[in-house]
Amino acid sequence: MDNIQSDNEKSGCYYFTTFYPSNLSLPEKASFIFEYEERNVVVFIHRRIKSLVINDFSNKIIRTEEHGLIKHAVENKEILISNLNMAAEIEHSGYFIIDHNKHLHKEIYNLQHAEIIISFETFLNFDNYEFSKRVLKYFIESYRMVSHDVLTLSQDKIPFYTKIYKYDFHLYSDEELKLTEKERLKLPRDLQFKFHEISIPFWNTQGRKLIAKDDEIVKNLKEFLDSKKTPGLLTDFILRASEELNVHKNFKYSLIESWTALEIAIVSYLKDLKLAKGISKNKIDDYETNVGISYLINIELPLVHATNDNEFKELLLSIDSVRKLRNKVIHDNKQVLEEDAANAIKALICFLTYIGYKKY
Repeated sequence: MDNIQSDNEKSGCYYFTTFYPSNLSLPEKASFIFEYEERNVVVFIHRRIKSLVINDFSNKIIRTEEHGLIKHAVENKEILISNLNMAAEIEHSGYFIIDHNKHLHKEIYNLQHAEIIISFETFLNFDNYEFSKRVLKYFIESYRMVSHDVLTLSQDKIPFYTKIYKYDFHLYSDEELKLTEKERLKLPRDLQFKFHEISIPFWNTQGRKLIAKDDEIVKNLKEFLDSKKTPGLLTDFILRASEELNVHKNFKYSLIESWTALEIAIVSYLKDLKLAKGISKNKIDDYETNVGISYLINIELPLVHATNDNEFKELLLSIDSVRKLRNKVIHDNKQVLEEDAANAIKALICFLTYIGYKKY
């Protein structure tokens, strides 16, 4: 953007910063300059810093109103650690302390973060904030791939941490516009970061209920515990698919979990029917690898179904569409939408209901 002087008088440098929940294996003050979406970008690891988290069960937030303004305060304003405490020193990260002075205990611990600052030349009328988030995602993904640091979670796996994004826009002076782009990007500046977005921790689990039938759950849970059963394999797949969909918003993994369960259920169901007809297990095993799942869905399931009505045909179509999408995801890296993942879970549950499988 060295020709920035003639493009727009409201040109400048956009700054974006966040405390990323990770102990990045990068030194403080490390700087990376690279091109992303045809813009030169600087990613600066300002510092690694530990925050102090207090989980106090014997405290609460009090909401008050004064002169028409809403204010908040904590009931117990002094955060103290009594003599009755247990502490564990966690290697490289700090301490975890439990103060058990009261039955409602208090937890105090450290969380590691890396303060990351992203900057690039731009204009006021560009969507700088969304671009910055894409840069952050790209940088974290690149770091994870190069370092194999799986302890640093990707952005779609940190719903249980506070995400606070701040920004500042420095408008270029006439003197700065005479410099080259690299010279402008390296200039020290007094920045005043402002809040742009705040996502509270546990935002997609706390206060939400996907299932509201509490009485029915109590009844079913008592029956399950009395039966001395253990959770089944297919139930575990349903839960994982639903968790990826509703909590982590990872639609691809949700679809894959649903399809895996569908494939297991279809193969097992048809195998049991064949065994019941007197076909030997050895014969079934001999031919199993030669028969594809598409054949089982579109040929064998209709054959064993008593009435091949429209409702059953619709069910098979929905199952086959999940199979086709799964193949495109695996072979063509096709994007999975939220609706796709939800439909896959629906198809899975409908098929399990059809074969008489009880979810728990």
